[in-house]
Amino acid sequence: MKRVTAIIRPIKLKDVERALREEGVEDFSLTEVEGCGQQRGYIEFYQPDLHFRPKIKVEILVNEESLEEVLLKITRVARLDFYGDGRIFVAPGYELIEI
Repeated sequence: MKRVTAIIRPIKLKDVERALREEGVEDFSLTEVEGCGQQRGYIEFYQPDLHFRPKIKVEILVNEESLEEVLLKITRVARLDFYGDGRIFVAPGYELIEI
């Protein structure tokens, strides 16, 4: 298993959720986060105040067989072709324990 963490724009949440469900991913966690990167949180050149942009962090566990398709789906539906559309991180999923 792999742990996929996608940082996306809030406006794309429903699209990503729909795409994940189409791929059979039913269990995922959402967190409201803030950050800055290529989208540039800076608003003025002479006032270096850093303003973080709102984002949504989606975390899922994916089987190795489904990983590539899930990554392609998230990438396709989350992209708006602007800076700051998001990032996807893939890490080992370790072990899943149901509570």
